[in-house]
Amino acid sequence: MEKRRANSSDRQSSEKTEAILAGAMQEFLAGGYAATTMDRIASAASVSKATVYSHFQDKETLFIALIERLAQEKFRGAFNSPDPQMLEKNLRLRCAVSLQIC
Repeated sequence: MEKRRANSSDRQSSEKTEAILAGAMQEFLAGGYAATTMDRIASAASVSKATVYSHFQDKETLFIALIERLAQEKFRGAFNSPDPQMLEKNLRLRCAVSLQIC
């Protein structure tokens, strides 16, 4: 019973994190980094500001998490090619992007 509660709680937390990231994406695209506030992100995500802060320490941390998520999604399939030349090209591209993010 305790394990089921933990799984439900984890799932709800994950759903809220996803909602916050989606809301953040919407707000950052609409207004840019400087104009985006945690209040606006909370509103866009349909969660409280306290919930946003319980998942992300501050706006910068949230922005970094969003960029990391986008990079992961973009390069998820980068290494699925059976072509060695394509693998090398994808690896070089991924390294270049990683260096730019850091």
